[in-house]
Amino acid sequence: MDLKSLEDRFSEESAQVRSSQEILELKSRFLGKKGHLSSLLHHLGDLSPEDRPLKGALANQLKQKIEETCQSLLQRVRRESQQRRMGEE
Repeated sequence: MDLKSLEDRFSEESAQVRSSQEILELKSRFLGKKGHLSSLLHHLGDLSPEDRPLKGALANQLKQKIEETCQSLLQRVRRESQQRRMGEE
């Protein structure tokens, strides 16, 4: 899987998550030790020396995007949960 496909897949999956647990599982699937992005990063060594810096930078940008998106999703879920609790009181 290339970086673009991985980014598209993350975007699709992140649009489907609804709970904190699902968000954490999503993050783990992409950034965990055996995650999609981690697997892709291990193969950077197979690239030519000319391609490595660019692909590495793009992979790091995707990693940052995934982290930021997951953090934003977690904040949204927590905020919605607080609003529901306040509405119940």
